[in-house]
Amino acid sequence: MLPPKNFVNQDPWLKPYASAIESRLKYISSRTRQLLDNKSIDEFALGHLYYGLHKTESGWIFREWAPNATKVYLVGDFNGWQDNESFRLKSRPGGIFELEITHEKIVHQQKYKLHIY
Repeated sequence: MLPPKNFVNQDPWLKPYASAIESRLKYISSRTRQLLDNKSIDEFALGHLYYGLHKTESGWIFREWAPNATKVYLVGDFNGWQDNESFRLKSRPGGIFELEITHEKIVHQQKYKLHIY
């Protein structure tokens, strides 16, 4: 949590360093917004409801945030742990990778992991 904006005025020992403190606070604030993708901390904390593997009425949807990845594959005991184009996640804006698959391709309790390039 950032200190109140007027805390430098409350402590005379900090006044000579006011501009340095203010610039650091601005940097922390902008970096926090960037890391949270302009979401509130509450919205960011609920990311597990969007990312990961989720069952839908039409099948499964898998999302992963991998901003520096060039390609991502979902591998597991359902495909011999091998990269397969039918299990390659599509790149979306903002570093998000997404894959929609039918119920028949994987079933509950199968093991999986990601190959990230």
